[in-house]
Amino acid sequence: MVLLLCKKWIEVYPHTLALWYPGGDIKSYEWHNKICIFFFHLIPAYLIDGLLFLLGKKTFMVNVQKRISHGLKVLQSYTVKQWRFKNDNFRNLRKKISKEDNEIFFTDLSAIDTDEYMKNYVIGTRTYCCKEDISTLPRARKLNKIRYIVHVTCQILFYLILVWLIYSYRHVFTSSVEFLDSTLKSLPPISNVKAEEPDFINS
Repeated sequence: MVLLLCKKWIEVYPHTLALWYPGGDIKSYEWHNKICIFFFHLIPAYLIDGLLFLLGKKTFMVNVQKRISHGLKVLQSYTVKQWRFKNDNFRNLRKKISKEDNEIFFTDLSAIDTDEYMKNYVIGTRTYCCKEDISTLPRARKLNKIRYIVHVTCQILFYLILVWLIYSYRHVFTSSVEFLDSTLKSLPPISNVKAEEPDFINS
């Protein structure tokens, strides 16, 4: 839910200096995550650095990707596990604290509007972390639309190339299936395989 809200508000308040259209989601399997990192992180990073190298510019994307990967590995122990924190003392504090103190220290978290919170989070990140003024929003939204078009175009090209590769090398797939089929047929039926009895039973 938090990720969806973040995507919602980053569409409204996009960053000007973003290199790609914001996206991504939580992966349930490590192999799926590694495939996505290879195709959507490493390959674009090397392509961008290759283009910058040909243009005589300073390359940086591969180094940025390495730092991101290192940071994610450091946090992996906390992000791939389910954590449960008990806050019974804090819950009991709400019952004991006075109304005046609660207005100062704000212990009732049920009153927080998650949607409004994520909106302020995105705006705050944009303003204070990325140092982007609110006046740059119109330009940022235009750039975000361009990034979206490039993103969708690259996805379409990727799947077209994948389909073309499968079609071009279909004989490899068919021969592999035929070989597997013939191998399985050459194996004796399970009913004909008799388990050997241990020697100590016969004795």
